[in-house]
Amino acid sequence: GLPCGLLLVHKFRHGNVDIEFKGWGPRIGELRTLIQPLIPAETSIVPASKSVALRRRVDPVTLTLPEDEQARRILAAIEAVRSLWQWWVDHAELATVIARRSD
Repeated sequence: GLPCGLLLVHKFRHGNVDIEFKGWGPRIGELRTLIQPLIPAETSIVPASKSVALRRRVDPVTLTLPEDEQARRILAAIEAVRSLWQWWVDHAELATVIARRSD
């Protein structure tokens, strides 16, 4: 799983799938230095309240959409979650570095 202090979140109304690094908000530059060279082209590093997020944009999901369009968007978001999770697994060595620096 993800280390303590990290969350994998689908913010369906906003169209964001994030890995959130809790408590890193004031240190976004440091986190950028650690992970920027490794992130996929379709992701970005953004502030998220007191956290920093590795963000993948997806289409927002709303109840006013036809059911088939909702399903398409939900499946695309699930794929984005899977992709970010796989990115994290592929770069697991970052877990130790980030956990040490989050103290």
